[in-house]
Amino acid sequence: MPASRSVSGRGGLPLVAGNGGNPGLRLAELAASASRHGILVTDPNLPDNPIVYANPAFEKVTGYAPGKILGRNCRFLQNGDTDQADLEAVRAAVREGRECRVVLRNYKEDGTPFWNDLSISPVHDEDGRLIFFVGVQEDVTERKQMADALREAEERYHSIFESSVEGIFQTSVDGRILAANPAMARIFGYESPEEMIEAVTNVGEQLYEDPAGRRELLRLLEERGSVSGFETRVRRRDGGAVWISTSAHALYEGGRMVGIQGTVEDITERRLAEEALREQTETLEKLNRVGQMLSSELDGQKLAQVVTDEATRLTGASFGAFLNVVGGGDSYTLHAVSGLSREAFAKLHVARSARVFGPALSSGEVVRSDDVRAEGGYGDAPAFWGAAEGVPVASYLAVPVVSRSGEVLGGLFFGHPEPGVFGEHEEGIATALAAQAAVAMDNARLFESVRENEERYRVLYEDNPSMYLTLDEGGTVLSVNRFGAEQLGYEPDELVGRRMQDLFHEDDEEILTRNLSACLKNPNSLCVWEARKMRKDGSVLWVEERANAVRTAGGGRIVLVVCEDITERKRAEEALREVREAERARIARDIHDEALQDIVHALQQIELRKALAREGTNTAELDEVSAALKRSVEGLRGAIYDLRLEGHHEQTFPEMLSSLAKMNRRRAPGQEIEASVGADLPLDKDGQVELLRIIQEALTNARRHSKARTVSVTVEASNNTLRAEVSDDGVGFHAEEALGMGVRNMRERARTLGGDLEVESRPGEGTTVRFEMPLGDDDAEENVARILLVEDHASFRQAIASVLDRAPEFEVVGQAGSLAEARERLGAEPVDVALVDLGLPDGYGGELIKELRDANPDAQALVLSASLDRSEIARAVEYGAAGVMHKTVGMSEVVEAVRRLRAGETLLPLSEIVELLRFAGTRRKEEHEARHALSQLTPREREVLQALAEGLDGREIAERLRISVTTERNHMARILAKLGVHSRLQALVFALRYGAVEIG
Repeated sequence: MPASRSVSGRGGLPLVAGNGGNPGLRLAELAASASRHGILVTDPNLPDNPIVYANPAFEKVTGYAPGKILGRNCRFLQNGDTDQADLEAVRAAVREGRECRVVLRNYKEDGTPFWNDLSISPVHDEDGRLIFFVGVQEDVTERKQMADALREAEERYHSIFESSVEGIFQTSVDGRILAANPAMARIFGYESPEEMIEAVTNVGEQLYEDPAGRRELLRLLEERGSVSGFETRVRRRDGGAVWISTSAHALYEGGRMVGIQGTVEDITERRLAEEALREQTETLEKLNRVGQMLSSELDGQKLAQVVTDEATRLTGASFGAFLNVVGGGDSYTLHAVSGLSREAFAKLHVARSARVFGPALSSGEVVRSDDVRAEGGYGDAPAFWGAAEGVPVASYLAVPVVSRSGEVLGGLFFGHPEPGVFGEHEEGIATALAAQAAVAMDNARLFESVRENEERYRVLYEDNPSMYLTLDEGGTVLSVNRFGAEQLGYEPDELVGRRMQDLFHEDDEEILTRNLSACLKNPNSLCVWEARKMRKDGSVLWVEERANAVRTAGGGRIVLVVCEDITERKRAEEALREVREAERARIARDIHDEALQDIVHALQQIELRKALAREGTNTAELDEVSAALKRSVEGLRGAIYDLRLEGHHEQTFPEMLSSLAKMNRRRAPGQEIEASVGADLPLDKDGQVELLRIIQEALTNARRHSKARTVSVTVEASNNTLRAEVSDDGVGFHAEEALGMGVRNMRERARTLGGDLEVESRPGEGTTVRFEMPLGDDDAEENVARILLVEDHASFRQAIASVLDRAPEFEVVGQAGSLAEARERLGAEPVDVALVDLGLPDGYGGELIKELRDANPDAQALVLSASLDRSEIARAVEYGAAGVMHKTVGMSEVVEAVRRLRAGETLLPLSEIVELLRFAGTRRKEEHEARHALSQLTPREREVLQALAEGLDGREIAERLRISVTTERNHMARILAKLGVHSRLQALVFALRYGAVEIG
């Protein structure tokens, strides 16, 4: 065995042959055992360089006991992790027998990794031969992790420093820049931090617009140690000014401030936005104040003067004027002036086509010019370009005043002798004031209209010489006009709350109950009846009442009743009836007592002479005369019956028909006459008399011409039809012979009753005379226009319904206050005409027009709207509207428009329809392009827009979306480019117009 072979004890240091029991070796062993570092000894002279010694600390570091590792190579500590670069250095050192120090990733017995600071040293014997390697290891995991963390922190700081969007700086107290990042250089307009550090030797004097700002910052830092959000204006390299916000803390040395370290943010855009917002807020406050002034004023002249004065002051104009459109829109006149006397406008060009005033007043355009004298379009105009003579104008602004209906009421005009005075801000103020003026003037006109309507209401309702009442569904009086109350001898308050039945004669209460029930069952029908009312003093008042039921806003119903006093008419009719009956009775009596008695006497004389004649005497002539006289007697008796017929008001129809049959049996003894009547006939007495006369005429024809043995009379009412037939089994006749047999008279009477009369007959087959009269008005119902009202204002809707219901050719089949309700009505019942409001609470009313036309191509739609916006009208016409009317038109005009639609007339000229359709196409194209632009926005850009709509500024948007302010600005720049707008405000208006965002 070579001299270098080692022998080991139980974990002790190896012994070298020949060294005896060296006390120094024992001391070394004690030292190795006490070391806190793990110590290994390997023998390179043995195969695989095994471990021959391990101190106790090795076990503490790795978890391996000496008994488990002695005789093994150290590579077990690598646990297969052999791709480490420093392992090759260890291998090389072992091969070359030299020292080596590396940091390796090793693994403990339980698999836990740790960083091992390993030092390897060779051991030689006295002859210089390599006999051992001593390895000392230290667990430096914590130190390694701290070093890595420090390195990463340094890298992050460097990355933040270099890539931060905020400027990062360090300066000395005397103003020298010690350090700056690229963002700092960019904010101040330098190419690089190095250039800025070299160029700027005194921050306060070179960068601050006011050096006092730098001194104030130093004072605050001395006082507080740190400052956040210190805002000031600074100069860029190119001389431009920017606003910055500085957050910094003081750097101390020996208790004395020696420098400043902090960040800088460019807040120029925010400050400009805040300034714009401040100006806008001030403007809005001013406009609000003016709006309050205008809202409380209803005098048109005062309105014009207030808005002219305020607009002139707020726009900074030298003078202002309000011009009114007059003369049917072909000229205008001065309504108010500010900043000049009216005399200065004495020579105002009145022609509407004057170049300055024309565009605003004719087409509703806003005209703004920095120097109107230089405008090419005005170069050939008269002196002063349409302005008053002697009024110098350079800067010019003209804003139309347009009502809600789209009518140009006038215009606001402003001038200033200096050019460039009016910008977008001033234009916005003037436009807002013009809009407020238009609303106020509309309100003034509406107030006047309401006042006139109230006066008309007073004339029509309170002062009308007719009785007006409204009743609830139970028949209780809700209101009554003064005339109606006075006619009954009451005060209006005495009637309100009383039952309507209590005001009628007890015999007529059933008439009232029946008709009120019919009204409530058929809300769109008009009920008319005559009855007796009782005055407070007990006297009787005959009235004709017309009533119809209308629905209230709450879904209930009320009955509107109009009463006319017909007492005098009833008295006159009764007196006339008595006179006629007396005259008929007198004529019948005279005929019976004189003419009939004389004829009967003559007939008796003839019969006597025939009896006294000698046998064989020819009495044919006497027979002929006798027969003629007998026929005259029957004719006179029939005439007497007819005269007395109208006086038989106490008899029922079956009784009168029975008397008629009995009389005809006497006149035709050879005929069997049968008469039958069904239930009570729905005819008044006059109608019954007319029907009996038709039957009498038919019986007379049958007696004279039919030679019938049997004649039957049948009268019945069924299936809404009244039928009366007179049939015989006689000889019959050809149809062309009928007109000579009294048929004309019968048909005249049939038409009077509202029916038809037909005669059916054939030779040898008898004859039937048939009268038919419809009891229901089915044809009328088929011709009634079914109307749907779609209007969200219940009072206005009820007013239209009330007016339309009074017209017999109209039936309001449904009312709706929203798009959803209207669609339900369309599905429930057919509609011929729909009156539609475009501005409904749950959508655009024009959509209903298309659905109406789809459901019924013959249906028509009439738009009633409070706002005649041209684009809305165009859309409505495109959807199929047949006409457009403003809500301020009279109710009679609405009714007439519906009648014209039902008659097939057009309400809009063809040229206007074509123009509106073109306009709708243009707007649709614009909307398509706008929505295409919105579709190009990314989800993040939409989030930015929504945050803007909720009132957040750039910094707040960045904080919400957790992005930098610079990134937010980049998003906003892309939004402006995609939408084709130039400011955040324009982008917001664009997005709101097309529903891309919601106001928060």
